[in-house]
Amino acid sequence: MGDRTELKHLVRPRYNNARGIYGPNWITPPISFKGVTLRIFPLRANLNVLQKRVDGYLNQSFPVEKAGWFRAFLPYVYLMVVDYGSMSAEATNLGWVSQREMFFNIPLEWYRLGRNGLSLHSWASVAPIIFVDQEISMSIGREVYGWPKSLATLGQKESDWVRHPLSSTPVVSISTGVLDKAYAGKSYEDRVFLEVENEIAESQIRFDEESPLLPWVGIPHLIQNFVAMLGDASRIFRRQFLDPFPPGRAPSPYLQEALRLAVPPYSGDMPNIYLNNVNLKQFRSASNPELACYKALVNYQLRVQRLKRVGLLGDTRVLAGDTSGGYRIRLHRYPSLSLAETFGLQGKKWQIDDKAVWTVRPVMPFWLELDMSYDRARTITSSAGVWSRKGTGPLDFTGSSSRQDQDHRQQMRIRTTDGTVAQQISGPFDFPKTTLRVLPLLATKEKLEQFCDAYFNTPLEGANLQFKPWGTYVYLIVTNYDEMSSETNNVGLWAKKEVGFYLPVKRYSKQHPEKLMGVALVPVFCYADNVVAANTSAEVSGTPISRAKITIPPSTWMEGGGPANTKPQPVMEISTQVLSALEQSQPIEQRLLMDILVGGEVVDYNDDFTQRYVIAHWGQTLKQEVYRMRKNSMGAERDLKASRTLALELLANKQFINHITFKQFRDADEPERACYQSIVETGTEVYRLDTLQEIESIVHVRIHQYPTHPIVSTLGLVWKTRETQGGTIIHNLEAVRPFWLKAGLRTKLGRNLCWRANTSEWVMNEHRDRDRYFVRNEKNERPEVNETPSYLHDPDEMLNGWQRLYQQVDDWKSRQSPGSKYLLDVKTAEEAVEKIEPQMTLHTVLSREWENWDDNPRVFPELQRLNNANSTMGPEAADALILARLNTAPGRLVAEQAQEQRKTPDAVSFTPYRYTSTRLWQKPDFCVRGNSLTEFRVYPNGQERSFYWDPETPQPVWYVGPSPLASPPKPEVSIKLEPTVYV
Repeated sequence: MGDRTELKHLVRPRYNNARGIYGPNWITPPISFKGVTLRIFPLRANLNVLQKRVDGYLNQSFPVEKAGWFRAFLPYVYLMVVDYGSMSAEATNLGWVSQREMFFNIPLEWYRLGRNGLSLHSWASVAPIIFVDQEISMSIGREVYGWPKSLATLGQKESDWVRHPLSSTPVVSISTGVLDKAYAGKSYEDRVFLEVENEIAESQIRFDEESPLLPWVGIPHLIQNFVAMLGDASRIFRRQFLDPFPPGRAPSPYLQEALRLAVPPYSGDMPNIYLNNVNLKQFRSASNPELACYKALVNYQLRVQRLKRVGLLGDTRVLAGDTSGGYRIRLHRYPSLSLAETFGLQGKKWQIDDKAVWTVRPVMPFWLELDMSYDRARTITSSAGVWSRKGTGPLDFTGSSSRQDQDHRQQMRIRTTDGTVAQQISGPFDFPKTTLRVLPLLATKEKLEQFCDAYFNTPLEGANLQFKPWGTYVYLIVTNYDEMSSETNNVGLWAKKEVGFYLPVKRYSKQHPEKLMGVALVPVFCYADNVVAANTSAEVSGTPISRAKITIPPSTWMEGGGPANTKPQPVMEISTQVLSALEQSQPIEQRLLMDILVGGEVVDYNDDFTQRYVIAHWGQTLKQEVYRMRKNSMGAERDLKASRTLALELLANKQFINHITFKQFRDADEPERACYQSIVETGTEVYRLDTLQEIESIVHVRIHQYPTHPIVSTLGLVWKTRETQGGTIIHNLEAVRPFWLKAGLRTKLGRNLCWRANTSEWVMNEHRDRDRYFVRNEKNERPEVNETPSYLHDPDEMLNGWQRLYQQVDDWKSRQSPGSKYLLDVKTAEEAVEKIEPQMTLHTVLSREWENWDDNPRVFPELQRLNNANSTMGPEAADALILARLNTAPGRLVAEQAQEQRKTPDAVSFTPYRYTSTRLWQKPDFCVRGNSLTEFRVYPNGQERSFYWDPETPQPVWYVGPSPLASPPKPEVSIKLEPTVYV
């Protein structure tokens, strides 16, 4: 924190690369560009409006003694359309990327405060609005330099020449995600907001009353443009020489700067030409999104390495007296994007339907072709809550009456130009209709421990935090949002689909390593289909997320009704920008990264060798997993019940599901280091659970291996098979007991557990742990509203059926523990977390069919069948039916209990068998699909019936289908192996 003099002595921490060379941030400055072409359109603008934008964007963001003062001095905004050719990092030639971008540039005078007051430091420029067509460029620019880049599409409309030879020629059209109506619950849609047209028709020598060669047409245009340019000159003269100077400004430095730029020094054979730029680098705070957690003034230079060609655009029209060169710029206004008003552009306004369109003509547009480079930037001044003071918490201005604190709070506010496209949306958020598909993926314990050490524990040396993986599974969560709202900026629907790999972790205190501080999910690799969603998650909460194209083939799997048992089919494809090989001068490409398939096998039933391999390896791994869970549960029945109570806390008692992220941003001076790092905790509340069901069809996840997205190797995911297609390695993973749920979710603002900026020392915020689930008071007890609360240690005894969980929990609390916030005491909860991993709890919850509102839950058909048998055949025959179907000791016991309870049989209701035989028809607490264990089955007509394997019985005990206890149909193909292969 501080100004440039203070910053140069600081040792910044290394950027955390524990996730490997991931996502778009593998290119770091200095960056070279070969074959760059620029089209520059000077647009007349109102100087007062420009100065207002500069004040709000730059001057009000920094103390004048730290950053200086900026002044707009030309009545122009420069619209630049750039094709960068190829972009590559000079230091590490990992690959290259081509890109195009469009931005509005404001020329500035930059004054710095010296002994004699403000004096001209240099000329500079700022680009407060930038659109680019490459995610790589957007991410690098935003994180390293602080460019406010947004993603857009640069294209060209079809010419209307077929209709008329004098029609104007479309040059470029630019579209981005906008809102037709803001704050109306509408979604972002790609719309054209800027068009460049050339009015130069193919027939210039023609005979009509509008021919530009006619003197009564050309001479008035020449006079009109000459007068307009005289007006520009007078405004510049008045601005520079008649307007009051800033305090302490003198003309001599101004003249010296003009002379320096007019006669540049030479570097080799080329003049040392560069464009001096400043940027506002800012990132929102997770706890207070209106303020920045980090803000800096960044200065960088765009150097011209080789100037190849330069010329006027529309030179024939310019020679004829038309200073616009025959070009015109069309700017479409949207509620979320109004460029003409933002810069005060001078032009004509048209009303087309309900949209306003401005037509602006440039002044002497020109073009250049050159090679150039971006040097490493310089951070002039920065702040992470305080400019020069140290040892205080970030952004802690609440209740302070200090004028300095209040001024600094205003400086730390997030600054944007008015009427521009939203780049992040601030929370808290409400997602009333959300569908999640959760795919548990088995991983190796050693890899997960290594990742936790590299991602958290090693960088957190010196902080009172330590993380351990909780279990041996990584959860792939696929989410789609139907509705959403924000408490602070409810602008519209900005997110639709997200895909993420989440690792459960346990958090401890290093000072008290036996003290559990909490549990959370850590997002490791995440992808969103919307750039606003990606920027919001990455820059506010610190989620490592990239924009991706998420394609949903026609299928019921991704609809609101949830996954259906269908024929084998791909249900989702995720493609993103990847680098296929490192240090091979390969271009960045959009490629398929991952796809999800439901139903069927990834192994061909004729491939006997691969089937044997899968059974011997993947099948044995699954068997060992079930054996391990069964062994861990022995003697831990109390903890297993408590773990289900913890599940009820999340699903039916509105306790938060915590997420932990490592939020970080690259430094502008040293991009291999971080200017800001923090550990952020956010929370998600399930305030309404509509349904929760296991996905009965087999689900495979196919992950393509790329060096820029090392998902499988980083997390140690256990793959079922591996194949190669088109030179790319593909890992096929099978989800273990996947499920889906539909719920209403609500997120809360995040909080920093610890943070650091421009230093290696962490600042802890442990005092904010007061209201957390595992935090206790001095008496080793959790503060409760009810002084003598009762706790729920066995959910099975409390739940009268496994639906309407919210209602049942509320009823139990009102009866047993009025005023209590929690269902479980801290000590019991800690013991359950230490002994029972999340996947074990999921097994038991899914087997019990909590909140399963399907039309045909498996327990109900059998209850109906047995009750029908009871009414038609009599109790004894019904008991015999049970014993015939399940010749096991539990079956006999249930039959005996059923006979005792059948005092007053009811042929209609499920009373005789409802409570005594529930365990008979549910899946075992710990089981896995049997397809990969003993044999591969292919059934007639494409019908799939999967069975679940229980280690206590030699045969599968549960079959999916309308008749779970009936024998499965005889398969068309059945490949059995010797017992020694899978024992």
